[in-house]
Amino acid sequence: MADMYFRQAQIGIVVFSLVDVSSFQATRTWVERINKAAPDGTIIGIAGNKLDLATGSARAVPREAAVDFAKSVGATYLETSALTADGVAELFKELAEQVPKSTMARRRTADVVLDDSPVESSCKC
Repeated sequence: MADMYFRQAQIGIVVFSLVDVSSFQATRTWVERINKAAPDGTIIGIAGNKLDLATGSARAVPREAAVDFAKSVGATYLETSALTADGVAELFKELAEQVPKSTMARRRTADVVLDDSPVESSCKC
C-alpha cells in the first residue's frame, strides 16, 4: 500500500537507524520501491538517524558504507537525530534545493491576484 504514496512524489526519504544494521540493509528495498513507483527524476534522500546514540561501539553502520550506498543509487545522504533535531533541517533543505524550479512551476494550479480596490457589500451589519 505504501507504493501508492510514491506515485506523485517529488522527493522520497528513506530513514534507517545508525545503531541497527538490519534497518540499513532494508534501505535498498525501500529505494527500489520508490524508483519503481515514483515518477522518473524523483529525488531520493537517505537519512542515517539516531546520530545521538551512534557513538563508539554503539554505531552499527559505518558512515563510509552509508555514503557509498547512497552514491550507488544516486541519493543524497545525511546523518540526523530525530531526538536532538541535528541534521534534520539540513536534510530537508538539501533535498528541496534539488527539486527543479520547472517542476514546481508546473504544479502551481492558479495565480493569485491581489486587488486593493474596495469591495461593496450588500450586507448591512
